[in-house]
Parts: sequence; structure tokens; C-alpha cells
Amino acid sequence: MATSTPRLLALLPLAFLAGCRLAPTQDPTPVNIPMLAPGEPGVLVDGDTSEWPAQLAAWSDEHSLYVRFTIENEQLTLQSSGRTVSILLDTDASASTGLIPARSGLSDLGADVEIQFSPRKASGGTTSGAAILVHSGGSTQRFKADALDLAIAPTYASSWYEARITRTPAIGLGLPPSGLLAPGRVRGVVAMLDDAGVPEAWADPFDIQTEDICPGGERLSDFAPSAKPDGGIRLMTLNVEKGAPMTNPEPFRRILRAINPDVILVQEWDGGEADVLRSWFAALDAEWNIATAGGTTASGGGVAIASRFKLTQLPGRLTTNDGGGPRPVRFVGAIADSPAGPMVIGTTHLKCCGTSGSSEDQRRMTEARAVSAALRAAAGAYPGAIRVVGGDLNLVGSRPPLDLLRAELDADGSDLSVAAPQVLGDVTLTTWRSPGSEFPPGRLDYLAYSDANADLVSSFVFDTARFTPEVLAKMGVERGDSACSDHLPVVIDLRPR
Repeated sequence: MATSTPRLLALLPLAFLAGCRLAPTQDPTPVNIPMLAPGEPGVLVDGDTSEWPAQLAAWSDEHSLYVRFTIENEQLTLQSSGRTVSILLDTDASASTGLIPARSGLSDLGADVEIQFSPRKASGGTTSGAAILVHSGGSTQRFKADALDLAIAPTYASSWYEARITRTPAIGLGLPPSGLLAPGRVRGVVAMLDDAGVPEAWADPFDIQTEDICPGGERLSDFAPSAKPDGGIRLMTLNVEKGAPMTNPEPFRRILRAINPDVILVQEWDGGEADVLRSWFAALDAEWNIATAGGTTASGGGVAIASRFKLTQLPGRLTTNDGGGPRPVRFVGAIADSPAGPMVIGTTHLKCCGTSGSSEDQRRMTEARAVSAALRAAAGAYPGAIRVVGGDLNLVGSRPPLDLLRAELDADGSDLSVAAPQVLGDVTLTTWRSPGSEFPPGRLDYLAYSDANADLVSSFVFDTARFTPEVLAKMGVERGDSACSDHLPVVIDLRPR
């Protein structure tokens, strides 16, 4: 291939036979420890491929199929790069079904499923997001990401990427009956498509053996979140999608009662003046304290902190000036009078959209620097205080906004640590999903915390769609409650030292 063409790399494919593992009945595994038996291959779709066994490029278990890949010497934002990366899957390892890629040297591969990132448009060029193409019987059908429960990590430009699709789709897709959907073999390859939609570069093909899917198919959790630890403080961040608690309060109230946080970082509570939020939370249970920037998301507001502890809000409105005049930053900070002493807390909703290096991405970096500086200044009066910052960071371009946000913000002058909460009942760190969207679920919401003076006891992402009926009843929530917002609650438990 031409030297200017990016090269995709995948490691030597190995087969792995996965037996049916039932969801655990005990409390979740402690945070940051892979949920795997010692020595057992397995995948957590978080953008960090270090848990993959050496030389493994694809893997399957009783629920899902996983693929990891890299683009040599290049990082790009897969879902808005202007070039199409495609995972071609021969779901029954037979070239007699599916589409044989044209003029590519992959004539022994019959692609039944094609997952395109920055997918091709029929009129030429690419569009943002991802698409699933099913090639069957000489025709092609196009589906959204949720047809195969597609998840991709990370959402920002990276050296490595990992993707997951289900082996038990909720709708019929016309796929061959073996391999992906039942025991058999699956072959595949990751390719870069040219302007004509033809593979111009590809990794080594993989070939894996699959075993039985679990009875019932869908992966559901049969354990509820653990209770707050003794002496611990539970913090949660949630984007409430355009002030939805005001028009649809009950799902939010059921979720908050089930999680029982001490501090909530809120984004997109449009029209979130202090008296409005105070009244809403007063109907929830006990008295809550509120710090808010007020206003709407569009005007630089919509962010708030709700706390069971007394709050002293940081004064003023945060703005930046990068040559275009002052611009508001969606941020509010406060000092919480917790049982462990003062806590410096900030919530933010960084600029949306764009890709790596775009003006939106540069704006996110500018905002993150401003938020970090404001919290460092506030923390100067409380040198031993625990610090927490988080919210909807919109990391759809590059990672630096996250690292700038937490830089040198801990009590010892180091960077805050980033929690890695897993979705209960799943193997992803997904915090945003919108069924029917062009974009597959991804991780947009983060919490960073002091590890100089606090221990992270546990963390999780809460999605009612992932729980068994018994757990839903136990928690007093309904399966559809998490659909009240396109973001999911992200929760951490800190124990002060």
C-alpha cells in the first residue's frame, strides 16, 4: 500500500471458549479491579486494552463479541474523523454468505456484518457516528448502533480502541444462525475504507471459536448497588437532559432514593435557579443545600450542586476570553461542610461536539484550565480538604480536557485521580446512550477525586435497564427509569483518611 496510507494493526487472533457465567450474587468487585477470575481472559470496554491477554485481537463470551485495534502512528476520533474505519465480520466463517470486500485481497471473507465508524454516505463522503450494515442475500440493510448493542471506547482520539456487539440481538437481522448467534466460528478484519468504500488498509484477519450463549440471552445484573460504606461520602454526577426533572420528576426521584447520594453534581438543569432546585429536592426527602449558576445551558448555566451538607458557593461567574470576548463557562463550585471537614467541589459541563483538534475541542481545553484554576484558588484556604470535580465533559475530540481539569488539583499538588466506574450489569463504562442515535453509547461523564486524603471505596454507573426484575423491585425503581435522561448517574464512594 502507499506509504501515506494509515496502517491498521491487530494482534494474532486466538480462540477462546467461553462457558456461561451467571451474574454474580455478591456485591460488585472493588473498583479498578477487572471483574475476571484469576487468569481468565476477559474484556472491560473502557478504552484501556491492558487487560487483554497478549496477542489477542478478538474474543467472545456467552453475551458478546469483542474486537480491539489500533491505527499505526496515528490517533483519530473514530466517529468524526472524515475517514471510515470498518470492522468486517464474517459471522459464520463462510464466504458463501455475506459480502466479499471488493478489490481488497480479502476474497475468502464473507462479511455478514459491517460496523462503520464515520460511516460512508450513499452520496459520497462520510458522516459522524457509526452504522451497522447487514449484508444478506445480495442486499444490504442499514441499522443504528443499538441493533447490536454496539459500544466503543474511548470516545476520544486514542492509540487503541475496543468495540463490543451483542450475540443476542433484540431484533431479527437476518444473520446466519451459527457463529455469532450460536456456537461456531467468526472471522473478521478491521479495515480503513477509501473514498469508494473499498478497503485500502487492513489488519491481520482474526478467526475465533464461539460457544453457547447464556439462556435468556440478555446480560442483566442480579445485584443492587452496595450501600454507602461506613464513614463514606457518596457523590454522584448526572446530566438531566434539558431540565427533565421539572417535567418528569418521578423517575429521577426513584433513582435518587435508590442511590441515596450525599452530593449531586448536576448539568443541564435549565432554569435551575436556587429556589427552583431547593423546592424540587425538598419534595424528595430531607432538606438539601443548593449551589447553582442558574440560567440555561445555552446561556452558560444549567449547572448545580445539591448537597446534604451545608454549601458555601464560590463567588462570581466563571468566564474565559480567548480573543472573542468573555464567554461563560458552565461551572459552579462550592465548599461543602462535610463530616470529614471542608470539601472543595466543582461541577462543569464542557463544550459539546467537534473532533480532535477542532475549535470545540480547543474550547473544552480552555474551559478545563479555567475550572481547574478556580478550584485551586478556592482550595488554597482549605489545604487539607478533599477535592472533587466532575460532570459532563463531552470528550468526543481528545483526552486533554480531562487531564487539564484535574491537573495539580489534589491536596498534595498532584493530579486528581479519575474514577473508572463500571455499568452495573454490563462490561462497559458507558455514561451516555440515546437509542436510535447515530452515535453508539460512550463515556462522556467523569468524576475526579483526591487520592491524597481519601480512598475510593466503590464506584458504579446506574442503568435500570440492566437489572433483573427482582433487583428493580428491591430498589424501588422501574426498568425504564434511566430513560429519563440520555445520561446515566455516575457514582463514587469516598472514605476520608
